Amino acid sequence: MPAWWAWSSGHWELRHGPADEEAWLEAAYRDRTLVTRVGTLHADHAKADGGPTGRPASSSTLPGLVVQMYRHARIGDEGTVLDVGTGADYSPGPAGLTETASAADGEDVSTGRHPVIDIEENAWELRSMLEIMAPGIEHDYRENGDTRIALMVHGDGSWVRAEQTGRELPTVHQGGPRRLWDVLDEARDHWLWEGSLPLYGAHVRISPDGTIHLRRGRWKATIA
Repeated sequence: MPAWWAWSSGHWELRHGPADEEAWLEAAYRDRTLVTRVGTLHADHAKADGGPTGRPASSSTLPGLVVQMYRHARIGDEGTVLDVGTGADYSPGPAGLTETASAADGEDVSTGRHPVIDIEENAWELRSMLEIMAPGIEHDYRENGDTRIALMVHGDGSWVRAEQTGRELPTVHQGGPRRLWDVLDEARDHWLWEGSLPLYGAHVRISPDGTIHLRRGRWKATIA
């Protein structure tokens, strides 16, 4: 993956790996689908000037999806595996919602109760709990001066954009079938009321089909 497209400031920008090897490694090993083609223009054949238009697509498989497929395959020590990469672009789902989440008003606009934070970098425990409650959410976090912006998108079409300036309460825009910020608030409320998240210290049982069952006190969850 020598090049990819990144959504920034309302348009697609070209990212060329060899030009910034540190950013290249970070992008390649992050659990996030990278957009490799927008419209008819593939990042490998693009020039830095001029942003493309059209639907985003990807030939960069989400790392977590690969791990999930291997887990469901239940591969034993004696198994033989052939992993074929076709390189065919596909609709990346959450990545395609980033443009909408970055600018749209959404069907639901409200004032948030909790501050906007970078969940992936500064709240790993909360991020893990959210993955149990709503698997598959992808996150993006940006800062513009004193304003912090958090984006959350999901393959089912749900998205959220939360914006907070200084110490003011954030404005939250949400769209799609689920209200992802409400799910996050539920986890944060539990954290504040109980002093910890139930995921930690939970008893784990794994069924023969690979399903993971978690339980701690009255709380329980299943990872299929």
